[in-house]
Amino acid sequence: MRPSVALKPGTPTEEVFPVLEGEHHVEMVLVMTLEPGFGGQKFMHDTMNKGLLLLMQLQLQVVFGAPEPAQVLSLRRTSINKAQKTC
Repeated sequence: MRPSVALKPGTPTEEVFPVLEGEHHVEMVLVMTLEPGFGGQKFMHDTMNKGLLLLMQLQLQVVFGAPEPAQVLSLRRTSINKAQKTC
């Protein structure tokens, strides 16, 4: 596991800059392409601009197109819980 942060579409990219540096900096930013909590949304293309601003500073991750999003989230949650138990 690595220290990470998620950036919602409505949050300015500059909000994440303070956590990119320093002793306890994040190593990854998940640029969310949808507002969390609302089903049936379309991909928000303007979120890719946020990724471009961050690309030179750290690893960029954008997850999309999962046929079963709930299953992907469940698998991720299970993986995180297992990893935390071994720490």
